[in-house]
Amino acid sequence: MGGSAPQQAGSPGDILDLLLACFALLEPPRPQAPPPRYAPPSLDVWTLAEALHHLQAQLQQHPAGGALEHFVPAREGSEAGELRRRSGVASTFLAGLELAKQGRVVLQQQENFGALQVRLSADAGAPAAV
Repeated sequence: MGGSAPQQAGSPGDILDLLLACFALLEPPRPQAPPPRYAPPSLDVWTLAEALHHLQAQLQQHPAGGALEHFVPAREGSEAGELRRRSGVASTFLAGLELAKQGRVVLQQQENFGALQVRLSADAGAPAAV
């Protein structure tokens, strides 16, 4: 009966395979590349800080004031988006409310849903309370 003799338990091949398997289990995990970070797209909007600066500068030039809608920043050409225009309206309104809260401007409205009038207050030259 020819053929090769069966390997005995404890042969070098079995022990080597066992050690390699143990080392594979004990090996610390390899660091994986971190997942890509999510970055939302930046929006081209008119910020409140920009609106505060713009409204204050405009009211310094025109202290008698006028309709708040006239102080909304003008579009910067035809490529200015609808989002930029709408954010300009909202930010200018919020800037007017903030300046009125500080006592630097006076807001008036003659009728419901009428134009909101804005002008510098009489004590606008005084430093604003923080």
